[in-house]
Amino acid sequence: MAQRRNSLFIVFVLVTQLAAQDIRSVYMSKEVGWQFQCSNTTCLPFATVAVSNIINCQVACLAQVQCNGASFHQSTSNCELFADISNQNGNLSANIDTVTMIVIDGTRIPLASTTSTSTISTSTSTSTTSTTSTTSVTTSTTTTMTTQNPKVNSININNITENVWTLFTCTYMSATSGNLTLNFNVTATFRHDWYLDDASVKDPSSVEMLANGNFESSPTLTGWNTGSNISSGSCGSTPANISSTYSHSSNQSYYVGCSSGSGSTIVSAWISQSFSALSGDIYTISFWVYLYRIRGGPEDAVLDVTMN
Repeated sequence: MAQRRNSLFIVFVLVTQLAAQDIRSVYMSKEVGWQFQCSNTTCLPFATVAVSNIINCQVACLAQVQCNGASFHQSTSNCELFADISNQNGNLSANIDTVTMIVIDGTRIPLASTTSTSTISTSTSTSTTSTTSTTSVTTSTTTTMTTQNPKVNSININNITENVWTLFTCTYMSATSGNLTLNFNVTATFRHDWYLDDASVKDPSSVEMLANGNFESSPTLTGWNTGSNISSGSCGSTPANISSTYSHSSNQSYYVGCSSGSGSTIVSAWISQSFSALSGDIYTISFWVYLYRIRGGPEDAVLDVTMN
């Protein structure tokens, strides 16, 4: 049996600096040194946000209306956001590095918000409860990553399953109004090929901001800016192009690789698309990636995703 102390209740309100103020608020209980112990995939975080402190983790949960809980990992500054935490309140496990916050039912004011400033007030009460610690392992072929930094994600052999289409999602809050550019920078070697498909950016109203995200339009690569370079070795085929070898949906995907290259072959490519953004709006980014292993050995293949 493990004992845990409960609960520092937090009220925080975000206010936009607009003529007509847009306000959100929520009550949360705070569990210091405890984390969710999920036993099914529905309890997995729907987003993992890179934040500078626990306050920004609270703000990230407040900004997402489906967020019912958040865990802040102090050593990595990662903030996990949870939508389905049913039956998890009594199923927390000890972790001194983690602070878990749970939204109190009925306390959220779900107004749409583009936030620029925040104020926080706190009050404290204590009680003692107990829970039985258990261990579970959950796996999923869908990876959910989120950051509000310009570097949205960095994908390599350590965080993706080979030869499986994997979904990556994130949210991005625009700091200014104007053009934003989603950019995929891809490095491939003769050991791995990359395939990208179904890229999407949606605004807060779920309006699609990208054209030809599934790479099916004719002519190919309509809407996208691209470039490639063989920085080492040689390649007997086009290193970056539309491919019908593997696709997540429909018939085509964007391909970067050089399976016919030598052991020293390194291919670099980029593909990008710009769209008009509004300051303070939160955009949902998603894309599917397939990392195809050709042969074994050490690997430097990487796919970096940026928004700027």
